[in-house]
Amino acid sequence: MDRGAIRIALYIWRDEFGAALDLIDHDFSCYHIDDEYTFSERDLPNSARETQLLGRVDQVIVHSRALFEKKGGINPRTALIHNGVDFKHFSEPHAEPLDMARIPHPRIGYAGVIKKQLDLARLVRLARGLPQRSFILVGPIMNISGKEAELAELRQLPNVFLLGAKPAEALPQYIQHFDVCLMCYEVNDYTKYIYPLKINEYLATGRPVVSSPIDAVKEYRDIVAIASSDAEYVDAIEKGLCDPARAAGAVAARQRIAQANDWDVLVARIAGLFHAGSASSRSTKTIVEA
Repeated sequence: MDRGAIRIALYIWRDEFGAALDLIDHDFSCYHIDDEYTFSERDLPNSARETQLLGRVDQVIVHSRALFEKKGGINPRTALIHNGVDFKHFSEPHAEPLDMARIPHPRIGYAGVIKKQLDLARLVRLARGLPQRSFILVGPIMNISGKEAELAELRQLPNVFLLGAKPAEALPQYIQHFDVCLMCYEVNDYTKYIYPLKINEYLATGRPVVSSPIDAVKEYRDIVAIASSDAEYVDAIEKGLCDPARAAGAVAARQRIAQANDWDVLVARIAGLFHAGSASSRSTKTIVEA
């Protein structure tokens, strides 16, 4: 007989919803942190509200090592689980999108939100310095406050192509037809806490990746080229276009990392935490079942 749900897990993503702990009956609670929610470029201490929530929930999940270091000491049940990828969807071959067919190779690509956290000035310099390379940006333009001039410059360059927002399910088509993938983030007290979805999306395609030295990529320095200066970016991009970076062994090494971060793997870990935590929580309560 189907008895329906017998345990209720309260899943909280933002600290402003912490009041739900006292408003909703539940057997188990989790605070899952996927960003530094101050969104400040200057590091700020954990707020009193968030600190209280961290201490009260049964489980905390954070998605980056930097977040774990900042928030992991408050609740002993804190787990580090990265953002993941639908590995099969991003690794299986997809046809080239029609709006990319006219763009010449080599293609240096970024797929994601175009926002102020990107180093748009560096992208302008790279595109000007590598006129024989096509720079492709796939994604919606959102908050670029203070960088409007740089975006305007990018639009004017003949080797820069802004293709706009695409459905999430179409992203593999675009990334698979880049020659080198970029993560050109600013490095500051906000981006040190991020773990971009695109890390594993890029790696799942097997394409070479060049990134600024944000904390999230440092554990992947053996398979991701990390660049701090324009010269280092140019060198990494050119090396990414060479045969060794595109060899079967290099492609497989990238894809192994992505496959280990497949969403099915990560969700199973989260489900395991919920199961263990819920069972532990239930053992401390009086359970009355019909």
